Amino acid sequence: MTGSSPPSGQPLRGGNGQRPRLEGISQIRGYFRTNDQPIYFISPTAFNLLGIDRWVGSFYYVNWLDSFDGTRPRAFVPSDRPAHDFKSMQDVCNALLRHEQLRAWSATHPGKPRVCFVMFDETTEQLAQEAGMEVILPSSKLRHHIDSKIVTTRLGNEAGVPSVPNVLGRAATYDELLALAGTASLGDDLVVQTPYGDSGKTTFFIARPRDWDRNAGALEGEDLKVMRRINCAAAAIEAVITRHGTIVGPVMLDLTGHPELTPYRGGWCGNDMFPGAMSAAHREAARAATARLGDRLAREGYRGFFEVDYLVDRATGDLYLGELNPRISGVTSITNVTAAAYADLPLFAFHG
Repeated sequence: MTGSSPPSGQPLRGGNGQRPRLEGISQIRGYFRTNDQPIYFISPTAFNLLGIDRWVGSFYYVNWLDSFDGTRPRAFVPSDRPAHDFKSMQDVCNALLRHEQLRAWSATHPGKPRVCFVMFDETTEQLAQEAGMEVILPSSKLRHHIDSKIVTTRLGNEAGVPSVPNVLGRAATYDELLALAGTASLGDDLVVQTPYGDSGKTTFFIARPRDWDRNAGALEGEDLKVMRRINCAAAAIEAVITRHGTIVGPVMLDLTGHPELTPYRGGWCGNDMFPGAMSAAHREAARAATARLGDRLAREGYRGFFEVDYLVDRATGDLYLGELNPRISGVTSITNVTAAAYADLPLFAFHG
């Protein structure tokens, strides 16, 4: 991992709220392992933070589906799970926080539990407060603001991390889209995104009128990010903004658009990591860009985990900002396991 880390001798806030003087990674590791304040990861499954309970004491998985088939002592799944028509991860988290079995189980733990999620909303925040829990993530309102691809583009520009050549605006017809693209000389083979959406669900490839017609319902009336289409390789990297600066994790190659893994043409569907996945120059550029983005996000009031996708133009070698996800992500498990394999701390240990 790279980036600024807690200087030797500086206090670090741990699970019980105290600020002991810690010298180096080994003492930080020991501090987290002896943490006695309960920390819950509330999510449909344990996937995103697999293995963190081996590094952080009193860390519990609180899930709707049991990822461990009853074999993990620090995992809680309600036995009474009536049928729900869940529409999102937020719906699952909210159902768990409302569940009487969870509240009764949580009451057996001393201290005020700290809780984290992948996705949550203002209802989740309210339910957690009612249950006597502290959310250790930036507010839903701030995350929603930063999660907009339009806002991300502007923040990236300000941080010196540009996107693929693009223009921001609206279009009600295919001709209007071409006219908008023409203001930035983007051509007519375009990639268009709406502000919100993950895993490629709101990324559209438009090169002819029928492409627009097929997706017009999702594009009309929306703020659009219109980009020149490039032949690219995609990469992902996670980081965490602390009070001492931004700590940056390893660079991974994105797998996108494989039809056997995702129905979305430009959709994320996994990651790969090996020494030659990206050149050393691109890896270093991505780490430096992520640190700059972290500094810019900190000025927005953001602290904690975030993930950035990058695009490398195969023709020119240019590195571009793809998107920014202000949350724990689908990459987080690999980020943490990779660090642990080298006897380093999982990146999530620096969150909060």
